[in-house]
Amino acid sequence: LQLARIFGMNYVHIPIGYDGVNEDQSRSLVRVAREAKRPIYVHCHHGRHRGPTAAALICLEEGAVTVNRALSLMNKSGTSKDYAGLWESMWMTFVSFTVCIPKGWHMGLRRFFSIQVP
Repeated sequence: LQLARIFGMNYVHIPIGYDGVNEDQSRSLVRVAREAKRPIYVHCHHGRHRGPTAAALICLEEGAVTVNRALSLMNKSGTSKDYAGLWESMWMTFVSFTVCIPKGWHMGLRRFFSIQVP
């Protein structure tokens, strides 16, 4: 936190578990990215799992990447297939975004979709 201040960075903590990114976390990530006055730096402990997922979700929500590109970014970053919730979060964001599912409904879609990790 001190280093962030030294380099003129604002620090925003949005905790994300390995089980996935929920709707509130996703909205917070996108809101912070939209309100930023300059480029943002998204990170996690290892830099391979949660951080790349968060960055890919922001890009997908903003229309900067396709779902295939977002999944490719996660894959190239080394996001483990063992964290199925992270991969599922990406698919649920895509499905919710694509078919305009109302707030709160995307979590109930898990039983209707068989999520395949690439």
